[in-house]
Amino acid sequence: MKKKLLAIVLCAGAFHAAAQTDTYKSVHFGLRTDYVVLNDKTIGDVPMKGASAGLDIGFDNRSEKHIWGIGLKAGIGFLNTFGFPSIENRIADRYYGILSGTYMHSVSRQENRFRMFAGGKLDIQAHINTVIPFSNSQANYFGHIGLAPQFYCEYPFEVLKKQVSVFGKINYDIMAVVMRPTYSMPFRNDRLDNIRLASFGSYGHAETEVGLFRRMKNRNAMSLSYGWQYGYYDYQNTVKHAVHNISFIFYFDL
Repeated sequence: MKKKLLAIVLCAGAFHAAAQTDTYKSVHFGLRTDYVVLNDKTIGDVPMKGASAGLDIGFDNRSEKHIWGIGLKAGIGFLNTFGFPSIENRIADRYYGILSGTYMHSVSRQENRFRMFAGGKLDIQAHINTVIPFSNSQANYFGHIGLAPQFYCEYPFEVLKKQVSVFGKINYDIMAVVMRPTYSMPFRNDRLDNIRLASFGSYGHAETEVGLFRRMKNRNAMSLSYGWQYGYYDYQNTVKHAVHNISFIFYFDL
């Protein structure tokens, strides 16, 4: 009886150790910088360029079968109407916040190397541009709650005897609740103007990201990535934007 009990305990311990090896729970913290091109008809007919810097924090849970997590991105910056973005010539201050949740399941695995995951992503985004020349209606806002399918793939390789993974992901909103003023007005102005459900045709939002991921011996990790996103909303006054960003993130094992 004692031998059977000991065998059960050892098996349970081995299973727990294997589960710990294959499952990673971590919190992440990082820095990001953005380059923005914005064309917003409620502000003017001239496209604007801008830059911003911010933080990226969140929780991640990863195993051989799934990836899921939540994250918050927030930043501040500025916009101007000509040349390379310059804070001295800015016409607007820019603020944004993005709360997102992701779940993806493994759909492909080849000899523990190339792997692909598929799932979905829910984004809650808020962007506010404080337009300096508009003294009586400075705050111009745009927000959405978007639902998107998402695909993620990675391939590990060795560099200078260090294991590194190259990864890429892409998502495109299939539906969103969009909030945007019909005309530029003070933020909230006793109400939120022009809230509607949008999908293909009048609305689009796509995001892509590629980068390098390095897990260290202490199970902590880091990543360096480049992301690009494009969005438009074509209802009454059109808004279009393209954002290039670079992120550097640390992952702390739990």
